[in-house]
Amino acid sequence: MHRQRGFTLPGLLITLSLTVLLATLSAPMFSDLAMQTRMDTATDRLHRAIRYTRNAAVARGAPVVMQASGEGWRSGWTIFLDRNADGRYQSSEHRLRAANPLPESIVIAANAGIGAALHYQADGGTRRPSGSLQMGTLLICHTTATSALQAGRSIIISVSGRARIERAEPSTDGDDC
Repeated sequence: MHRQRGFTLPGLLITLSLTVLLATLSAPMFSDLAMQTRMDTATDRLHRAIRYTRNAAVARGAPVVMQASGEGWRSGWTIFLDRNADGRYQSSEHRLRAANPLPESIVIAANAGIGAALHYQADGGTRRPSGSLQMGTLLICHTTATSALQAGRSIIISVSGRARIERAEPSTDGDDC
């Protein structure tokens, strides 16, 4: 006697139901993971660029500026040798690097201490063209951050010009991103 092999309809329906259930439950975790990865990548890109700017100023013994492009830091940035120490890029100044925009879901808010440009001096410290100290925070957030897992990152520039990354909790007062 020949026995047929295969799946029964109830068995197939149970397997299909479990697959759909597991996929539905795991989708938000993958979405959170992808968002977290985008934010970590953006933070790393910005932090590396800040360190490069500081190192370039020290190595060249001259002011080097990292200036936000277009509509702010999310739009990218330009790093240039500031020969005339005015803090603004002119076509006669040597551009060292330029960065492409970050994903649209990433938001970067700079406090007044940072503004739209970081001005590094030959000693590695930050000073504005006026001579005043420059220090502050760049806050990196994701526009769909809704949980503690999706907290932002802060890049803090100290009085000596060193940059460090810290975890930043989402703001409830609406002042930050």
